[in-house]
Amino acid sequence: MRENVKQTLHKALALWTAVAIGGLALGWPAGSWASHRWGCLKYADRFINWYNGGTGDYYNIYNEEARTDSNSWHNYTVMQLNSVSSSGTTDHINAYNGFYGFNGWLGLAVATYSGCTVFEGTAMLNQTYLDIPFIYNRTNREHVACQEVGHLFGLAHNTSSTATCMNDTILTAPQPDSHDRDLLASVYLAPCTEPAPYSHVIPHGSDTHSCHAPSGYQYATCNNGSWTSLRGSCAASCTEPAPYSHVIAHGYDSHFCHAPAGYQRATCNNGSWTNYRGLCPE
Repeated sequence: MRENVKQTLHKALALWTAVAIGGLALGWPAGSWASHRWGCLKYADRFINWYNGGTGDYYNIYNEEARTDSNSWHNYTVMQLNSVSSSGTTDHINAYNGFYGFNGWLGLAVATYSGCTVFEGTAMLNQTYLDIPFIYNRTNREHVACQEVGHLFGLAHNTSSTATCMNDTILTAPQPDSHDRDLLASVYLAPCTEPAPYSHVIPHGSDTHSCHAPSGYQYATCNNGSWTSLRGSCAASCTEPAPYSHVIAHGYDSHFCHAPAGYQRATCNNGSWTNYRGLCPE
């Protein structure tokens, strides 16, 4: 499918309208879309009203791709779609299908915006093509529906993955992939500017920090600007040596020494040596 983007002034509302077209010509070069973002377009936040104006099985297709499937935009990404009973022009996505003619596009995404903020998005599926027997099947329709909704969140085409509906050179992947999920999280969620509240941290996943402690992994997760899911706290380093004359490192901040009775040890517990077992000989 090919994407053309055109911008025209909507004088009555003093807003702009952007159009993303899913067409019949495959393999359109990525060009300025290499970042997989549709310019700077995005909704004010990730909570969006969802109006499904689809008819027949297109109603089901829209619902599955947008809200109800486990890998839908609503369930797999940070986007939260609130189902409403009527179309709207503020914080809305309105989805439709119809016989729009042999005009070269399978799906269309139209965003009405000011600056970078989208107020209203409209997704359209063109039955003139999509209903042609033996050429397009239900999976193809799902792929196009998924893609047009993704455009309205602010995503462009992505030809680098065959696992995402944002790839416009295929029609067989009717779901967002992990790249789409992470990109939307970076757009709609605030980053954590402060470090994770641990003494020793290592990256572990997206905006998640882990550290080794005597009890195992402890971690926190960045959730829209705040560290959450705190599980214990990483042990602080013991700056003083273990209270033995002869020590050797063994594991995480633990020290052992040989004594006549066998191994004697102490363990660093959040900055203090504990679990003394006898004393090492001088």
